[in-house]
Amino acid sequence: MIRLVQALLTGAFFTLILDFMALLAIKMHYLDHHDIHEYYNTFFAEHQNPYLLIALTLLLGVVAIYVRSKSATITLYALFFIPVLLLFVPSLGKEAGKTLLQQENVRFGDGRHVYYGTLFYDGRHQVTLFDDELGRLITLDKKDLKP
Repeated sequence: MIRLVQALLTGAFFTLILDFMALLAIKMHYLDHHDIHEYYNTFFAEHQNPYLLIALTLLLGVVAIYVRSKSATITLYALFFIPVLLLFVPSLGKEAGKTLLQQENVRFGDGRHVYYGTLFYDGRHQVTLFDDELGRLITLDKKDLKP
């Protein structure tokens, strides 16, 4: 029972490090690049995939505690850490952010105006949109938008 708890805690530790680093790279190279002002803690909390977190926690924890081969453990961890570290390359982090966060051909209306364009980020209180008509990024408050 103690080994199972150790596996879960170890897996959660390494999974959260991977998650933290990946989202930090995306924030640095996508959100900050487009001057989208989002607090990192909010960004981190809103972009979690519980199924992925649980699966990685179990996989990394079981491998760390139950697999006897240290070289196999290190190899598996490297297979996860190297791609996450590559996200700190500005072009790769920006592309990852674009893939995860950007949506083409969206429409928002606030009762007076209708905005068409590319959604760059859908935050907790605001959306950032590249308006095709205006040709620039605009920020809209969610409370003002109509469905």
